[in-house]
Amino acid sequence: GAAGPAVPGGAVVPDEILISVTSDPPGAEVTVDAFPLPGVTPIAGVPVSSRDERTVRVTRDGFEPFEAAFDMTRDRDIAVVLEPLGTDVAGATAATPGSGIVLEVNEATWLEAYQSPNRNDGDRLVYTTAQPGERFEFQRPLYLHFGNAPGVDLFVDGEPVSTIGDGGAVTGQSFPAD
Repeated sequence: GAAGPAVPGGAVVPDEILISVTSDPPGAEVTVDAFPLPGVTPIAGVPVSSRDERTVRVTRDGFEPFEAAFDMTRDRDIAVVLEPLGTDVAGATAATPGSGIVLEVNEATWLEAYQSPNRNDGDRLVYTTAQPGERFEFQRPLYLHFGNAPGVDLFVDGEPVSTIGDGGAVTGQSFPAD
């Protein structure tokens, strides 16, 4: 991009910078000065206008929103750990093992998750290519769509689900409200 104005000390501020945002858990929406970034976390290399200070907000259903001001005169990599609603940092504990639906990714797989028993209905929680080592936790109602079903281990209420598809299978699974 074109160079922006010089700042004290002779440095030149670019007109645009690149922002990357990751969150734990992934699948959060991100805004910069109330303008939404495309997709959900992890978000990589999105161009935004350069400013001395911009407010970044990261939100996900079931978690306390994160909001902070950042110097946006250079590229930024922002990593955020979201806290579950109703917890404080000093007393935060992990989600109760055995509750809800947990995915552990072993092989790269396309993953879509909706807060509804139907695909493309309700809030979209995740829409990404999940990578090995990522873990996702959800509550019902939920619809999951996988691009490589055997690439994930699925646990429902703490119990493993034996198979959700064969070698590279594209499949979806619905989990209605309890």
